[in-house]
Order: sequence, then structure tokens, then C-alpha cells
Amino acid sequence: MSNETVFAMLELIDTHCLSQRKHITRNTGAWVMALFARLDDVGTMDGDQVSLLRELGKKAVIVQLSFVNAAAAMRLEEVAASERYADGEADVDVESDVIAVGVESTEAATVHPTGEADDTEHTLAALDMILTVVDQAKYETLYKHFHSHPELSDQETQTASRIVSELKQLSPDFDIREHIGGHGLAALLSNGSGPTVLLRADTDALPVLERTNLPYASSVRMKDADGVEKPVMHACGHDFHITSLLVAAETLVSCRASWSGTLLLIFQPAEERGTGAQAMVDDGLYDPKRHAVPIPDIVLGGHVMPHRSGVIGTRRGLVASSADSMRITLHGRGGHASMPHRLVDPVIMAASTVIRLQTIVSRETDAWDTAVVTCASIQAGDAENVVADDAKIAVDVRTINPETRRRTLASIRRIVNAEAVAGNAVKEPTIVPTRSSPLTINDETLTAELEETFTAHFTEDAKAYTPVMDKLGGSEDFSILGTSVGKPCSFWMYGGTSHEVWDKAEKEGRLGEDIPINHSGLFAPVIQPTLQVGTDAYVVGALTWLMKEG
Repeated sequence: MSNETVFAMLELIDTHCLSQRKHITRNTGAWVMALFARLDDVGTMDGDQVSLLRELGKKAVIVQLSFVNAAAAMRLEEVAASERYADGEADVDVESDVIAVGVESTEAATVHPTGEADDTEHTLAALDMILTVVDQAKYETLYKHFHSHPELSDQETQTASRIVSELKQLSPDFDIREHIGGHGLAALLSNGSGPTVLLRADTDALPVLERTNLPYASSVRMKDADGVEKPVMHACGHDFHITSLLVAAETLVSCRASWSGTLLLIFQPAEERGTGAQAMVDDGLYDPKRHAVPIPDIVLGGHVMPHRSGVIGTRRGLVASSADSMRITLHGRGGHASMPHRLVDPVIMAASTVIRLQTIVSRETDAWDTAVVTCASIQAGDAENVVADDAKIAVDVRTINPETRRRTLASIRRIVNAEAVAGNAVKEPTIVPTRSSPLTINDETLTAELEETFTAHFTEDAKAYTPVMDKLGGSEDFSILGTSVGKPCSFWMYGGTSHEVWDKAEKEGRLGEDIPINHSGLFAPVIQPTLQVGTDAYVVGALTWLMKEG
């Protein structure tokens, strides 16, 4: 890229972004990052070019600072203005001044021991502070790798191995602790005194056949916990969570001069089974005699959802329902289909049970309350003329308060047992719980602080940030990482649907029909801006508590 091209592009940035005091990250995208990444040859430019570039860099620093600390930005602007009009005075140390008021910086810039720096060093320092340059193309490729190599819950071997490899490449300072609760990982980056902030990403995939037709679609098949081979897909966006947290890790590593405290990254397995977080805690995640991970002060996480890409939201209080899943087996006596009088038909028992279970919501739950009881699977035999001995039902339950949860689970047991008696079952039904996730309740104070920084970074807008995001459609075990040690949590959501697809469906009133949801074989969030928003959320969330005060 020639110097002429560089300066033509910088002029566009100045005209369309800096002069209008817009946030670079949100308005110029990945090509700006690539441009800044190629300015390391600034030392070869002539004096006039360096001077122009330096002034633009300072202007950009001031604009970016204004989104974080308007008063500090004004002070810095006054310093810069006085420098321009003070003939013969020494250059202001832009890097030191900006770090003092809390703008992101990297360790790449050099300041002489005397506090003075030449134009080249000033320019690079200013540009580094505008935006931490991350190789987006590399991470988009990494995302595609994770998407095309999904692994089922409790089998995330290769996923965990790749995450460890990426973290080791980012910095030798990461203290990585593996095999926590199965394939869980904790990565610690200590950076002076301050709070410990936990950022969590889940890593497992689902037994779903991918139908997206993407060039990097999954063709993986694995045996599930029952030994049955299934197609596997990242149909819930955990591949985005992993990649976003790795990008955030690189960003936070490169701007360590701007924050102080301990960064704790958790890559959690088996979220889809609702067991991963508890397994990590039970395996001694925080136990000084086991994995000895420091107890966090703040616990943060997020999830990609079938909303418009670029949209991100928080919500105070209840954000996700509790979840309980179980497998029910009704025991009969099978035989030839032509002699039903000689049988105890488990299919009839199962059919009656499925119908009766629907009355828990319609006839036992207050209309002002919310509960979901879904019979997601029913299996009994596989031949037309043979009645099986047993019928199996898979049941999933969602509730939004503890008392409704207790009553709903009790009703399921009552109905299943009663239908078994009515059907003359040969023995009592077998009920095996398979997953349990708590209510996810965002801490009010914690979320209020996030509202301030998210508003400053993303801007509050229907197509950007909202503090009243819809509740999560599913459930989460994320909060166990905090509630198990009495620490506050907050969980945000962000969209992944392309603007074109979303806007068309919204215009036609077909959002419910045309937007694939999580766990669908068609769920395929667009890579950008989804990856950038997911990354920004982790970084801004962490810096809400880790950023040095001016």
C-alpha cells in the first residue's frame, strides 16, 4: 500500500468519522484495522507526512477518549491546541497523557527515559491507542474451524486443545489450567492489583444435522452418551462464543497498560447438558487444594441469538428460565400386534401420558405465571407387527420461579405414575433426570454499570444497544460460576441474523417463520458484525471494572 493510498484513506476516516466524532470501531470496520496495522512503516515517510499523520492520530485519540471520559478528552484537546500554537515548545507526551486518563494503549509504543519521543514514536503510540489491531481474517478462519469441527457435550477434547494452543500463542503470561470438570479450561492473566473479572464462553455442540449449506458446514458425526452415532453441529453459536473470547483475550493482552487486576477466562464444557458449570465447580475450580482458580469478583457472559446482527442488549433481573430435563420409561409387556389382549401396551400408556402432561400448563399453572412442558421425543419399538416392552419419553421443562418449578416437577411424577397404574404397567415407571439449570438472574447493580459502558461504546439504539433486551429463549448454567461462591453475575445477548434477512422478514411480518433459531439445523449467524460485537462486549465488560482510573 503506497503512502498516497494510506493518506487518501486516512482523509476519508477524518471526513466521515473523526470530524463527526463517531466511534471508529463502530463506523469504519475491519478495513480500518487493516489500514492501521500497515502503518508500521511510518518511519520511512517524510516530515510533512509524519506531522499530518501525527495530528490525525491525536485527533482520533481525543475522539475515542470522549466516548469514555468527556472531561479528560477536553483537557487533552486543550493540551494539543496549546502545543500547536506554542512555537518552539517541546512536544507533549501524547502516550503518557492519554494513558493517565484511561484510553486503551499497547506496549508497542516507545517513550524515551527523558519523557520525550520523536514523531514516529508519537504517531505509532497515538494510532495504537485508537484501536487495538487484531487480525480479523485470522479469527474468522478460526471461527470457521470451530464451526466445522463441533464436539458433543463432555467430548470437547479437540476444541479444548485448540483453545489452549491459541492462548499459548497469545501470551506466555496466561496461566492455563486444564481438565476442570471434564474438558473445562481456566486461563488467568494477572496484571497488578485490582478485581478479578471472569469472562465465560461455552464450548460444546449439539446432535443436530446441519442444513445451512455453508462451505464450512459441519459433516461431523459422533456417538452420544448412549453410544448412538449422531450428526453434530454448532447450532447454538458456541463457536462464536469461543472465538469472540479469544479475540477479546488478544485485545486485553495488547492493552495491559490500560487496566489493572486479574482476567479470568473460563471455557466451559457441557452447557447443552446443563452440567458443565456445576461439574467445573464440583471438580474444585475454586478449591485451593485442587485447581486453585481465584474466586472472581465479577462474573460475565453472553450469547448469540436470532436477533438482527449488530444488536446487543442487557437486562436487569430475570434473564433466563430454569431448565429440567428427564427421560421417562414406561414398562409394559410386549408381543404380537395381533394379540393386544395378551399385552400390556406401553405405547398406549405413553400416548396418554403425553396428553395428560400438557394439562400441567393449561390447567395447573396460573395464567399470570409461565411454564413450558415439552415432550420432545417418544420411542417404542421399530416394527409394525411387534409391540415393544417399553416406551420412552424425553421431557423438557422450563419455569421462571422456584415454586412453579417445584410444583411442575411434582405434577410430572404424579401423572406418570398414575398413567402407569391406569395402564397396568408391569412395574413402576423409571424417571431419570438428565439436566438441571438454575434461573439466570442478572445482578441489578452489576448490570446497571454495564449499561453505562455499553451505552458509551455501542450507543443506545434499536439497531445497536438496548438495556431492556428480551429474555433468553432457553436456559443457562452460566450463573453457577458465580452463585456457587456468592458472586454477582450478568449475562447479555447479541444478534447474529444478517440485516438483509432480518429486515425483509420484519417488513413482511415473518420473523417467527423466516429467522432460524438456536438449535435449528439452519442456525447460521453471519460472521460480521456478530464476531466484532461479541468481542467488544467481552472487552468492554471486562474494562468496566479493570480499566485504570485517571
